[in-house]
Amino acid sequence: MQTHTPHDAVVATHDIGAIGFFSRRYIFGTQALIHADVARRLPTLWEDAEAMLTELRRHKVAYLVVNDAWRLVVERPELFERLHGAPGWNLDDKVRFCVFRLHRERRGHEAGR
Repeated sequence: MQTHTPHDAVVATHDIGAIGFFSRRYIFGTQALIHADVARRLPTLWEDAEAMLTELRRHKVAYLVVNDAWRLVVERPELFERLHGAPGWNLDDKVRFCVFRLHRERRGHEAGR
């Protein structure tokens, strides 16, 4: 994480302990263990990729550390740039634990480029 993200990056992950400790980055927990306001909406966020995307942007998340089968990454691949990937320690060999950069939302004339 220290190699792939700036020191002031906001990183979303489900593994807040390990990623938070080793990355020394501000963490947004996708399991709602950090942000109480997110916990109330968690069922909706897990079912609705657009709602999760809105929440990530609201918290100024620039990077995700999730597996490459994570719902939002699968449903909206154009929003992410994979920076690094490695086999996960608790995942099958077909799924990789990855660092993704979340692309900023393009607006107006930028969206057509």
